Amino acid sequence: SQTSMDTSILVAAQNCSPALTVVNGNTNKNDSDNYQSQATITCNTGYVVNGTTSSECLATGRWSVSTLQCLNVDECASGSVCVSTANCIDTLGSYICPCEVGHTGSSTPPGNCSDIDECNSIDNLCKNSGTCYNTDGNYICTCNLSFVGQNCETDI
Repeated sequence: SQTSMDTSILVAAQNCSPALTVVNGNTNKNDSDNYQSQATITCNTGYVVNGTTSSECLATGRWSVSTLQCLNVDECASGSVCVSTANCIDTLGSYICPCEVGHTGSSTPPGNCSDIDECNSIDNLCKNSGTCYNTDGNYICTCNLSFVGQNCETDI
C-alpha cells in the first residue's frame, strides 16, 4: 500500500521591509512591521489623503501599498477664506492672505487689511492745486481746469 506524503513547504511569514513611505503625513501602526499588521495614514495639517488610507504587512514581507500619500488642500478654492480686501494664496499645507494694492495689514489668515489713505500719506499727490479724494484702495484727483492726468500733472 502506498501512502501519500504532504510535499507542501511551510514558509514563515516575514516582517515588512522596507519601511512604509508616507508623504506629508504619519502612519499609525497597530503592531509595528509584523506580518498582518495594519498601518493607517494621518495627514499633516493642510493635507488630505490621496487614495487608500491603509496598508497591510503581507506574508511576503512587503506592504500591500508601499506609499501612502497626502496631498495639499487648496484652501483658496472655496473663495471665502480671506477678507474681501485680501488675495488668497495657497501654500503647501496652508495659505496666506496678503492685502490688495491700496491696502495694508497682516497677511495672516483671514487677513487684516485696511485702506491706505493716499491723500494723507503722500505729500502733494495731486499736482498743480488739484484736490485729492481717498477711495477704497485708491484715490482720485480732481484737477483745475487747465490740468489733466491721474495726478493733474499735465498742463493742457
